[in-house]
Amino acid sequence: MMQSIAGSEAVLASLVFDATLRSRRTSITMSLKDDKENTVNVKVQAVGCFGDAHSPRALRNMYFNARGFYAPDGSKTTDVIKACAENAYERGYKVVFGIQYYGECWSDDVAEGRYNMYGVSSSCEHGVGKGWANMVYRITVIPKSPVEGCNINGKEYSKEAEMMIPNDWSSNVYDSKCMKCICSGGQAMDCQVQMFCETGYEGLCSRWRNATGECCPVCDCYHEGKPMEVGSTWVVREGPRCSECTCGANNIAKCTNQQGCICTDGYDAIPVPGKCCPECVPKKSTTTTSPPPETIPTTKERPPPTFPIFV
Repeated sequence: MMQSIAGSEAVLASLVFDATLRSRRTSITMSLKDDKENTVNVKVQAVGCFGDAHSPRALRNMYFNARGFYAPDGSKTTDVIKACAENAYERGYKVVFGIQYYGECWSDDVAEGRYNMYGVSSSCEHGVGKGWANMVYRITVIPKSPVEGCNINGKEYSKEAEMMIPNDWSSNVYDSKCMKCICSGGQAMDCQVQMFCETGYEGLCSRWRNATGECCPVCDCYHEGKPMEVGSTWVVREGPRCSECTCGANNIAKCTNQQGCICTDGYDAIPVPGKCCPECVPKKSTTTTSPPPETIPTTKERPPPTFPIFV
């Protein structure tokens, strides 16, 4: 009896191992977008079917549910895999992800070291995991030829594509221009001025920089030698000019000129931190009233004394 059980376990292990090998034949080539909206070509390769448990989970983060793409006959498995791969890459899971319960997409910041913590499983079919099993896939970026496209200002462009890119304004930001170029041989070629950037027109800035996908310089969230936090405000002064700046999304600051910051007669200017214009408050009166003159009370007149008359 013991030999029969041991033999059955060996057969099951063999079947699981064979299923894992067959699953590795699944491979899909597709294009994905990275966090900078660049297009990358990747190969999504099946690793195998691996077990899971309620606690702790092998892959701890369910980041997307693609069960709506699944078909019981397996005819739409590719759609499920692509949906999980696209959302995994977009959320920063760029190496390994798993598909469980007919379409739940799972991954982890350390997925490579966790997906097989419960060993192989036979609870997968049609390229997806069933209950408490992950069909695991690995994402591999397909390298591009150096001359296939262009990487300009942090953004990828395909060969012969038109590009709107900034000029070299490092010597003078107020001479910044937006250039229309062609991607050729991995470089920007045939560049022509498309427009002049109105850099600094709306307000002063402590430090300018190029931003991914932007043709004109943007104001950096930076002031007095240190980076500024999102939501913080500060002022930039240059001679009589003054601008108020606020740090926004992507560490891009919005600065606007402030004018007419003069208090009228009768008001005092009180400086306000983070503001160009002072607070105008009424002046305090400086005139003093003189005390009334001292008066000496008058004495009441008395009649002259009378003396007795001597005869």
